[in-house]
Amino acid sequence: MKIHPVTSCALAAVAVTGLTLAAPAFADPVPADDASSTSWYGSLGASQTRIDGARLGSVDARIGTRITPHIAAELELSDGLAKDHAPKLGPDAQERLNYAAAAYGVGSVPVSSNVNLFARVGVGENRFSRTVSGLEVKPDLVSLNYGVGAVYKVTPALDVRADYTRKSYDHRGGDADNWGLSLAHHF
Repeated sequence: MKIHPVTSCALAAVAVTGLTLAAPAFADPVPADDASSTSWYGSLGASQTRIDGARLGSVDARIGTRITPHIAAELELSDGLAKDHAPKLGPDAQERLNYAAAAYGVGSVPVSSNVNLFARVGVGENRFSRTVSGLEVKPDLVSLNYGVGAVYKVTPALDVRADYTRKSYDHRGGDADNWGLSLAHHF
């Protein structure tokens, strides 16, 4: 897996910043009487990215930590599942998401005892396989990602999460829409 050096530095900077901001959470954890007080969470789910007319499915894994009751930092990794026809690239074009990795800052607000709404913004590294007229290229695209979603708390340790993320790619890579659904566990 080849990751562009500039992207690697950007992702590393975001991760270091997130961990630095998370340090107070380790020193002064959120009180245990808060029903959603656990600092760390992980999720596993599926999503669909629509780009160039193609619908690209993926399996997504996420790890995050709450810095305050309303602010979190998370890292996300997606692995593509299959190719799809990409009509915007050509009549016989096929496209596949090989992988996507991203780091986010997340802000959330409760709307009821079991439902939180959130917004997130971050940067990502995306590797595609594109086949046009029998020629395959594998572009690496850096993206600015931003989106919104909702979390439904099933139990104090288990959430169902639905989200929408817009990915704006560099180098005239265009934009993509990503819809996801996942289960999250609080540690």
